[in-house]
Amino acid sequence: MVIVSHDRYLLDEVVTAIAELEDGALTLFPGSYSAYAEERAARRQRQQQLYVVQQKRIAQIETFIHESELKARADLGERHARQARSRRRMLERMEERGEMVERVAERRAMGLEINGWRGSTKALEIVNLAMGFDDQLLFMDVNLLLRHGERVGLIGANGAGKSVLFRLILGQLEPLDGVVKIGPSARVGYYSQEHQTLAGWLDRAPLDLVRDIKPMSEGDAVAFLLRFLFSYEQVRLPIRGFSGGERSRLQLASIMLQNPNLLLLDEPTNNLDIPSVEVLESVLDDFEGAILAISHDRYFLDRVVDRVAALDAGGLRLYEGGYTDYLSTIEGR
Repeated sequence: MVIVSHDRYLLDEVVTAIAELEDGALTLFPGSYSAYAEERAARRQRQQQLYVVQQKRIAQIETFIHESELKARADLGERHARQARSRRRMLERMEERGEMVERVAERRAMGLEINGWRGSTKALEIVNLAMGFDDQLLFMDVNLLLRHGERVGLIGANGAGKSVLFRLILGQLEPLDGVVKIGPSARVGYYSQEHQTLAGWLDRAPLDLVRDIKPMSEGDAVAFLLRFLFSYEQVRLPIRGFSGGERSRLQLASIMLQNPNLLLLDEPTNNLDIPSVEVLESVLDDFEGAILAISHDRYFLDRVVDRVAALDAGGLRLYEGGYTDYLSTIEGR
């Protein structure tokens, strides 16, 4: 059975080997995704160490060749010339036999940076919130206090109202009851699962979007978008034709320009490839601010959040730790 997936939790739980296709070559790694990630990192580290050692040795040989050639020209002696030719043939044979160790080639990665900054102690406070539509009550008695620096993962069944809760926080909907308070010095960065933040820009180009968010020269805007893996041609094309992954990277680029210190992330990993997800996780780990993230990605939640909030009709229940800790808690009841 062959599984093609970006779901790292699934790859950890189901597969017995990972096949990596890179630069036209297929490499097989035994074990789960986590084992693959560790082994791949170890192999790259060993390769880089070997490369450094070999380059040092090659530099020594080339220095010897240069000195021998200088001596041969100075005294017209054949011995120094023979030594230079011998060492040069040594380098040629290493290359012919494929013994040259290549420098580790770094994958071109998304250049995301969201530094954040210290705001008020309370980034977000929700008190006795209730919401529903027509005769259907989604949830009631929802209470949450998100402090500066905290990272909370919001989970719940489809239709539980997670995205609706975000719209209430953003002021796009009015609750049936309760209060939502954004911290006085909080600046919100919102990532929408369905890319609604790009809805008004679908017939415009990424170049127009980023220059509207933050005034800059066209050259600076192009350079910025190239950091998010867009081509020179794409920066001037209508966003409407972009794939889900491209729209996701564009949303993240927009958030970066807004310099927020409170992030509301609605399924941020859904359309990203694994390298981009890993960049996002690393950035969030260093982020100085508060995070509330809706996600079904268990691997992402385990790496990013320090509390899990489970939403259902009965309200919101908080659990310490990541998703694995949450599972252990509810299964141990």
